[in-house]
Amino acid sequence: TEGFVVEVDGKLKAEYPAIEATLVAGREFKKNFPAVQVKVYDAKERTRTPVDVPKAEETEQTPSS
Repeated sequence: TEGFVVEVDGKLKAEYPAIEATLVAGREFKKNFPAVQVKVYDAKERTRTPVDVPKAEETEQTPSS
């Protein structure tokens, strides 16, 4: 088994053939829903990697006063 999957709160959501596309999708989801746990599951290695949004991207969404 190969491929990468976006995992949200323990549930597998979307499969991608490359890690890069999976990370982009995971970061986008995390940016829109920061309270949920988002991980990337590597089917070949059977590992999970947490996805975090870099601080610069978080502040882009916050409107300035």
